[in-house]
Amino acid sequence: MLQLEMLSFVVQQRRHVMRLNDRAMQNTRLRAKNEKDVKLISEGVQKICQLAPNMKTTTADILEGNFPWITDASDSTSSLVSIAEKRKIADMCVKLERLKEEKHLLRNEMRQYLSYCDSQLSDIKKIVQDDCSLSYH
Repeated sequence: MLQLEMLSFVVQQRRHVMRLNDRAMQNTRLRAKNEKDVKLISEGVQKICQLAPNMKTTTADILEGNFPWITDASDSTSSLVSIAEKRKIADMCVKLERLKEEKHLLRNEMRQYLSYCDSQLSDIKKIVQDDCSLSYH
């Protein structure tokens, strides 16, 4: 449920950035990320409806920030955590995802580089071997 709150907040934040942004390419990327997150929210809502049929909620409710599990503001987690703190948490989650992506890309680049170095090393060995065999004859 906390993940749904976080995803909802991230989607709202991206929508705000898209309104302020005038770069179409960046907006396209943000829109794609929002679609992915909305799909995750939708799947989460379906799971909630299956597990707790009496809890009536929709994806639109979650995206608007209306969470049915928060019934009273005095005992809710949202009253304990400020919007700024939620924003920091959401930013950290996005940064963590980006870090994971960068790590994956860096590993792939290093594998390709090592493969290239291995092929170059074998080529150099062949050249040295051929050179040595020619010098002995």
